[in-house]
Amino acid sequence: MAAGYFFAFSIFLISNTGSSDEDTMFVQTGASVQLDIQRDMPAVFTVLSWKNDKDTLVEFSKFYFQNHDPDKVDFNNKTCTLTLKNLQKNDSGVYKAQIPGKPNINVAEYTVTVIDAVKAPGLTVISNSSSSNSCTVSFTCTGHDLTLNSTYTNSRCSPEDVTSLNKYTLILICSENNIICNQSNPVSWKTESTDTEQFCEVPEKPATHQDSRNWSNLVIGCVGGCVVLVSGLALAIYCYWKRHKGGRQDFNTVYNEVGHQPMETIRTESHTYDVPDRTPAQTREEKESNTIYHMVGQPPNQPLTIVTEHTIYSQVCKQPPVKRPDT
Repeated sequence: MAAGYFFAFSIFLISNTGSSDEDTMFVQTGASVQLDIQRDMPAVFTVLSWKNDKDTLVEFSKFYFQNHDPDKVDFNNKTCTLTLKNLQKNDSGVYKAQIPGKPNINVAEYTVTVIDAVKAPGLTVISNSSSSNSCTVSFTCTGHDLTLNSTYTNSRCSPEDVTSLNKYTLILICSENNIICNQSNPVSWKTESTDTEQFCEVPEKPATHQDSRNWSNLVIGCVGGCVVLVSGLALAIYCYWKRHKGGRQDFNTVYNEVGHQPMETIRTESHTYDVPDRTPAQTREEKESNTIYHMVGQPPNQPLTIVTEHTIYSQVCKQPPVKRPDT
């Protein structure tokens, strides 16, 4: 596509160069242009005047200078060049630099033509047909009262044409994937293009052995990755379950009951004994039910009887009654 644009721009330059000469200048509306002195100036002159078909714009001498339209023109008193500013179509005409005399001496003369920039051309597709090995697109390229009709077939246009009218040129170019319509004049150019791929089917490339092998390697890699991921996840779940189950393991033996227990105080007639408090029946039965003693059998619970009246300890520790003195 870049090559097509370059070709269009080259034709634009060639056509504009061939249609103008040294004394003719085309200027875009609203732009400025500089007019230079074209011939040698006399060593001595009285006055130099720049003028157009209608008015005198500037008068210059060694002792005198007058700019009659400072909003429209600038004058360089060293080079005697004239700059026309913000040109409009009604500024078109012949501009001269003249030294009055007998005869008058013209040291510069230009024909200035002010024209508008071109608008974008029109590119319209009329019909198209395509298959796996061919593509045909009929279209029209238009611009500034100019029209080109052509047909795109397998990357070529027939005909590929150029036409001109009143300094306007219309160019039709086709490349492998683009149809380009270019319109230009001596001061500007614009292009309209369309991509042929939207009208032509692009054949699919057959799968090669290398593509199949790459696809197989991709599938194997994905499956292997999934297996590793699932295995790692299962191992993590197992370790988590194992750790938490071990933390909750109970040793359900009667020995596990040994520990700090509140003491129960039993008072006799002459002594006080501290014995471990009994575990509530419900709790002890639940925990003893999981021991080997429960399987063999335990003697029935018997009330705790403390005999103290007929032992040697009761006689030793027993104090005789104290007589109170008679009052």
